[in-house]
Amino acid sequence: MISGITRTFSRLPRRTLITRISNLPQSSRVSSSNPAQTTVDASVDDVDPVCVNQNFEDYRPKKYLLTQFKNLLQCTQRDVEKFKYFSDNLKFTKNHHMIDVLRFLLDQKVPPESILENPWLLHQSKDVLCQKLIYLHEMKPRELPDFVPLLRITSHRLMLLANGFDSEEVPRSHRVYYLSDCLEVEPEIISKHSSMNQFIFTRPFAKLSEILNLMMKYGIEKEDIAKGFQAFKRSSETVELRLKVLKEMEVEKPMPWMTFCSEAQFQRFLKIFKANKEALGEEKSSLEYLCRRLDCDIETMRHFTSKCPVILRMKGTRIKKILDYLLDEEGFNPQDVVKTLRIFSFSLETIKNRTRELKKLGLEASILARISQGQEQYDKYLDRRICGSRTKKEPVN
Repeated sequence: MISGITRTFSRLPRRTLITRISNLPQSSRVSSSNPAQTTVDASVDDVDPVCVNQNFEDYRPKKYLLTQFKNLLQCTQRDVEKFKYFSDNLKFTKNHHMIDVLRFLLDQKVPPESILENPWLLHQSKDVLCQKLIYLHEMKPRELPDFVPLLRITSHRLMLLANGFDSEEVPRSHRVYYLSDCLEVEPEIISKHSSMNQFIFTRPFAKLSEILNLMMKYGIEKEDIAKGFQAFKRSSETVELRLKVLKEMEVEKPMPWMTFCSEAQFQRFLKIFKANKEALGEEKSSLEYLCRRLDCDIETMRHFTSKCPVILRMKGTRIKKILDYLLDEEGFNPQDVVKTLRIFSFSLETIKNRTRELKKLGLEASILARISQGQEQYDKYLDRRICGSRTKKEPVN
């Protein structure tokens, strides 16, 4: 028992070990004169509340860090692991630094939810964050979480914003709140995208407002605008010209990136869109086209495409070519194709090769289901059938 405890303590950093042992009351330490005494009878009041009901494994560096995060942020183990391991900013940050900064932010009334959404905060120093929080309060947010993502901005830039760098009169007192109210999204979302597109704060407000109104006028979704701030970099004339072209082409869902991408990318999109439109014919979507070609009602098609949603994101030209081959050339039953929509995840060349191969071996039963199998499963099926056919041909002695 004692040797097991010794091995566990040996895994701890020396400083942590000394601190933990020295904090225990005299009665709770294992005495060398009485080795049999291995129980710890310390009361709850004598132990750090964070450490109550924890075993020695919780004090290993990684475990201890996650335990601290979980208790301080009052969240689940899954949230803590996602927070720590899925953030590139924290991979090379020292554990004690992260815990110190986390305690500091909580003392400054930064909500745990905001910290979980912005793990890069723990990568910054307390001195820098302290100065940034002063500037943040000078900007008079309605609530502190609204502006927390702006802590990503440098101290100098935040100082300029706090000291009236934007001297123009802005409705709702701040550009973040103006965009938040116009786009009907949370202020922290606007702050997040603004912190990564800081030209939002320096662009003339009249231009900003004009481009925003243009995108909403031509039917770009408000949530998409909130994620496509790069559009505000372009001139209003360029944005309007491209939006007019998209409207003439009858693009149902224009996106912000279509207004700020390069001219080559824009022309390539138009070319693909035109080809898809010609392939789908009168139907406005792939779903409607599949319903017509496969003689199926829309609710049934929605049910089957929900199992293979990738088909609705495919080009209309690809869907048309595969259906032309399956229905017109090979004569498969449309109802059978509806039940095996996974076949569309394969290239037309693979579909043709497998069809020829299976027919050559005389395996035409459930052929669509076999074509839709993964490569490994398909190869096993072929090997099994080929071996079976050879066994039947062998003469009986």
